Amino acid sequence: MAPDEFGRDPAVQMMRRVFKGMEAAQERLIAQAGLSRFDERLRSVRVSALAAFEQAWGERAGWGEPFTEGNYVKVYETCFLDSLG
Repeated sequence: MAPDEFGRDPAVQMMRRVFKGMEAAQERLIAQAGLSRFDERLRSVRVSALAAFEQAWGERAGWGEPFTEGNYVKVYETCFLDSLG
């Protein structure tokens, strides 16, 4: 597959939008918490949120939950908020 074709793949485009949505959710939650995005404590929050996200998404996939962009972001947002809390 040529490099320019990879970026045109609908699945790749969707995942890029998902990651962008996850980053936006993270930035919004950090701002709402009154923290700097460079706060050193956020490193462990991000690691914890990612681990929780991977577990939660695996469970939801087992339940037959659809893989939509909004669902990915919603699950990550919940995991990040729980880890931040």
